[in-house]
Amino acid sequence: MTVKEYLSQLDDLNKKIRHKKQELKEAKRNRGIVIVSDGTDGKVQTSFTGSTGKQTESQALRIVSLEEDIESKIIEYMELKHELIDQIHDLKDGLCIDILYHRYVRSEKNFTKIACDMGYSYKYIINKHGEALLAFEKTHQELFTDESGK
Repeated sequence: MTVKEYLSQLDDLNKKIRHKKQELKEAKRNRGIVIVSDGTDGKVQTSFTGSTGKQTESQALRIVSLEEDIESKIIEYMELKHELIDQIHDLKDGLCIDILYHRYVRSEKNFTKIACDMGYSYKYIINKHGEALLAFEKTHQELFTDESGK
């Protein structure tokens, strides 16, 4: 795994969460889930209805499974985010820390915007990003050494 791939895990996990949430939304819509609230006591009643108008256990189980999967991925995301932030902060150069934080934790993909926000030129930030990746790899070489010791 490369340094970029390692640092991009957070963005990849965030995409998975968004996709699962969309899948859940579609599953609820396509499976006839009706949410009823009278708006007075904050209680919500959910009704699962199939094409025949009957509640189906498999529909309910699928929804619950998706919700549990999303919750699990959110917890995984928060733990990974905390770990990556700590690893990024192990670097000595404050600018490298800021660049990696913006790029991989905040998922800012536009180097022009990052450069503008930080008050540097685009070219300088691109070069510094490369230095930051090398510094991260050197600082955390145990993450990037394969089993054969290379």
